[in-house]
Amino acid sequence: MHQKKHYNLEKLFNNVLSYRLLFIITSIAYLLFHYIFKEIDPNCYDPIWDRIAVSSCIFITYLLSFYVKRVKQNFLTFVYVLSYIITFHYIYLMYMNNMSINYAIGYFTIVPCTTVLFNNIKSLTLYTILSFIGILFIFHSLSEPIVNFLMFISILITVDIILFLVVISRISLINSSKTNNYELTKSNLRLSNAIETIKLYNSKLQKQKEQILKQNNQIKEKNKDVTDSINYAQRIQTALLPSSSYIENILDDYFILYKPKDIVSGDFYWIKQINNYTLFAVADCTGHGVPGAFMSML
Repeated sequence: MHQKKHYNLEKLFNNVLSYRLLFIITSIAYLLFHYIFKEIDPNCYDPIWDRIAVSSCIFITYLLSFYVKRVKQNFLTFVYVLSYIITFHYIYLMYMNNMSINYAIGYFTIVPCTTVLFNNIKSLTLYTILSFIGILFIFHSLSEPIVNFLMFISILITVDIILFLVVISRISLINSSKTNNYELTKSNLRLSNAIETIKLYNSKLQKQKEQILKQNNQIKEKNKDVTDSINYAQRIQTALLPSSSYIENILDDYFILYKPKDIVSGDFYWIKQINNYTLFAVADCTGHGVPGAFMSML
């Protein structure tokens, strides 16, 4: 959830940066159009102070977006409000100028530029309906509008339909991108959880490995102690068996193959010369290992 929130704030911050340039251009252009229309028709009704007020609202919002966190977080709301202010102020100017051709053309310039600012179908539909109602109100209120009603409405409907479809396509693309980003975020979260799980298992395996190594070292130490004890028992057993020098004094030619299975053995050999008799024995006393060796010595 934290990652998703971070993504939304980051996307909103990018929208603020995108709209700031548009705000500067709009605030300047809205003032310049006053002089353009006055140049075309010096008698047109277009108070400069009205345009200054609208441009000031745009510019103040632009400045607040840098310093006021609430403005930045609700920036799209301010964009929509300013869009309505510009549109209905322009509809008012159209009404005051008896729907002149200059302001009719200007209206078709403002509406396309405004509709692309909306990023959801609900707000776009509401803006389209209200602006259309405003135009119908002008034609209903004016006794003799300069622009032909049917021609203007036909152009307006055509432009609105085209813009509506274009903006809906744009909104669908944005929603699709949001869905893809959301799925990507979910996949990244699942991957992150899987990585954390693997790290946890690796940590447990590492601890088990350390325990096994510790036990292995303990076993090696005990095995060394046991082996040392057996080797010591071998030296004792070897000392009790007949020595090579003793056997050579008794036998002229001989060999002995004595290979215990476990270092020491329960088997043993024995030789003794008594008077003119030579006695020898090879005996399987008991099992292998240290116990057998001690039994053979007994």
